[in-house]
Amino acid sequence: MATITQRKNKNGTKVWRAIIRLKGYPTVCDHFDRKQEAQDWANETEWQIKLGRYKFGKEDQKKTLSDLIDRYFSDGVLDHHKSPKDAKRHLEYFRSSLGSYALTYLTPELLLSERKKLQETPTYRGEKRNPATVNRYMSSLSGALCYACRNLRWIDENPCSNHKTKPCSFHGRKTEP
Repeated sequence: MATITQRKNKNGTKVWRAIIRLKGYPTVCDHFDRKQEAQDWANETEWQIKLGRYKFGKEDQKKTLSDLIDRYFSDGVLDHHKSPKDAKRHLEYFRSSLGSYALTYLTPELLLSERKKLQETPTYRGEKRNPATVNRYMSSLSGALCYACRNLRWIDENPCSNHKTKPCSFHGRKTEP
């Protein structure tokens, strides 16, 4: 339940403090200028805590993509992968380009721009990557982000989940019955 009280600051202004105490969870509090804001925040936060979506500390915002990739490798998730060597190479590419980003700041727009950059940069042979290769890179990243979302609970939603794959050309081949 939330407790809302009025307080005076050091400078004499009045503020409303909302304190939420739920059994089995740490105490959460915040200050507001208006009582209605405090009540709205308390109701919303209480609901988020009960659903298990509320982030109590700031430590989740400090987790970077590089931390996730390290954890993904150390937990042995790639041992069950079809081609672990390729997935590791794909994730190392994303570590070099997006490794310093916090997971909470990875947006679908950022990943789309990175996908475009990946397709336009030439390989060591001097050729552009095929759309199927770009899809494999994005699939490896999506697997790691899905692991962060489902197993580690570091993020609420996978930013790669709604990406459409690049259309692949089949070099004029068609399947016929």
